[in-house]
Amino acid sequence: MEYSIVRWCINNKGYAEPFEGRLVRKIESVFSEEFINEQGIKSGFIRRSSKITANKFLDLMIYGSCENKCLSLNQLSINAQSGCDINITKQGLDQRMNICAIDFL
Repeated sequence: MEYSIVRWCINNKGYAEPFEGRLVRKIESVFSEEFINEQGIKSGFIRRSSKITANKFLDLMIYGSCENKCLSLNQLSINAQSGCDINITKQGLDQRMNICAIDFL
């Protein structure tokens, strides 16, 4: 799994620091990047190659709110840049928040 919000939260926020390796291995073993991308295609969320993959979107939606339960699109776009190395605007994220994204998640 590429560098992700999970790893960023663990490294920078101090979450489960002593268990970092075990936590990341467990997440990767349950939800492989291949499986996540397959689900993205099945749900219609992934239609073509894009800078935000199904894996990165899932990462952002689930782990992007390490501290906050409700993030603005602007905060999510900042997290995408810092945690997943994706340069996406809040408008770009808003366009992806549709029925296909709901089915995927």
